[in-house]
Amino acid sequence: MEYTQNMDDYKKMLPALQQAKFGSYLILPYQCTEDGVDAAHAGEMLQEIPVDTLDLTEIAKSMMNEDGRMSIGRCFKIPRDVLIREMSGGAVSADIHSFFVETEGSRRHLDFHDSYLYVFHSNVAFFALGIIYDELEALSDMVNPGYANSRAAFSYDDEAGCHAFVIEEWIGRVTEKAGLRQFFESKGSPFLEAFIHTAALVPERFPTIGVMRQVTFNLHLMTPLNDPDYDTSEEDVRFVYSVIDRSLDSYRWGVCVSSQTISYVTADPDMDMEAEMRTQARAGLPIVMLALYEKYTCLHFADLLATTDLRHLRNMQKLKTSMLEFQAYGTLAPANLSRWHNIKHIYADLLEVNDVPAAINDIDHKINILTEHQKEFEAERAETVANIITAFGIVSILASVLSIIEILQGGITILWMSTVLTLLAIFMIFLIAVFRRRR
Repeated sequence: MEYTQNMDDYKKMLPALQQAKFGSYLILPYQCTEDGVDAAHAGEMLQEIPVDTLDLTEIAKSMMNEDGRMSIGRCFKIPRDVLIREMSGGAVSADIHSFFVETEGSRRHLDFHDSYLYVFHSNVAFFALGIIYDELEALSDMVNPGYANSRAAFSYDDEAGCHAFVIEEWIGRVTEKAGLRQFFESKGSPFLEAFIHTAALVPERFPTIGVMRQVTFNLHLMTPLNDPDYDTSEEDVRFVYSVIDRSLDSYRWGVCVSSQTISYVTADPDMDMEAEMRTQARAGLPIVMLALYEKYTCLHFADLLATTDLRHLRNMQKLKTSMLEFQAYGTLAPANLSRWHNIKHIYADLLEVNDVPAAINDIDHKINILTEHQKEFEAERAETVANIITAFGIVSILASVLSIIEILQGGITILWMSTVLTLLAIFMIFLIAVFRRRR
């Protein structure tokens, strides 16, 4: 009965759902140097901005700001005009809005939006490429979910006609200028490792949680909203909703969380997608970035363990210290993230579906391994030093014996007597020690 009611409500909302507008941030993981981004080379491309959303506690915001007392990283904005100029190498004007993603038999419109770069002190970085599009299929064509290869071609139109471009090269120009390198070397789709942050706007509020659940699940699957979709194999999906407005008896927003996507739908009579993208960038992206930072930092440490020469105690101690500092200061419990329960719920779901708590706990195991290695190497080093000291001691004793023999050969009576008395004293001390030990 509940399922039937939900479908009835969903069908009633179809006219509103068909007016939906869409935007996404395609979040790509990268690695950077210990100094962060190459600010000198990046020039004016990057504009550092503070994380100041009221959805986060002061502790959480402090972690995301450079001057915070618990800072783990910083955030940069790349405005749309700068983004297009840098991606195209100056070949495309920011006035052009006619970008297209093409697959066999389809050519769908999209446009670029302000994008963001998050750089963390653990040498992990994320580039969030902002896009706006009219059809949800455009996102599916770009990402090609479930497949490692890309099926899309990209182009733009200007007064001279249609021009093709390669999205990998465009993105590469921006990230290389910032001094970033790919986290995973892959020959497949450039979005194979991307985390998709999607936002949709509809003009009407939602009568039930079931309707929001269905809409956000379709967003997660990147399938049209006018065709309710189901997939019982999706075990990593979680849902979070706004509280009901009692005066209107309806809900304003809902979100679907999975290991590779987070999908928001929001009711907005003004249908202002530009404002919604700015809202998501200010309040939604920091939450996702915190979770991804913890996930990829754990992966980064695993990579360092595989490549660091653990025979050098200095390298081992540096790695161990970094891992301990990450556990102590670089993670944030959901309870400390926000004053709002549903925001904490979203963050907790992101951590859960990405197995971040298990990965962080695994660091304890890795630290114990490093500690054992360190003890073994320190014991070997101490044994080596002791052997060297013993060798020098033996040489010193032999030299002393030779010196004594040389002196005694002089035949001086007092020297002979002193030597005999010294030997007798040493012998008596030895006998006393043996006797006491036996007792």
